[in-house]
Amino acid sequence: MEKEKKDTLDIFLKINALSLLDNNYPESEWIRLYNDGSKMNDGAGTGVHSRLLSQYVPMGKYLTNFDAQVHAIFLAVTNLQFRKESFEKAVIFDYFRSAIETIALQHLSESLIVI
Repeated sequence: MEKEKKDTLDIFLKINALSLLDNNYPESEWIRLYNDGSKMNDGAGTGVHSRLLSQYVPMGKYLTNFDAQVHAIFLAVTNLQFRKESFEKAVIFDYFRSAIETIALQHLSESLIVI
């Protein structure tokens, strides 16, 4: 019974998340970029994925998870700059709020909105 509740909750959360994305950032108008940076025992890595691109970069063993997250956002923005003709609006999804805020504070711009 508990597994059924968890499965139902997972499905409900997924449907709500997809609905939120479709309502606020419809794929017909927005490029959605998903980032991740992580650190494991053997090193850190970072990646970005969207319908335009998918890229992973190993970062070495001396960086922190925070460094990897910041680099993931930087990687996404850099890739977008080389593909300006392919989209009008882009949104970067990253769960590491402090990394997003750090970049926003260093690169204030009218076109950068941090939520």
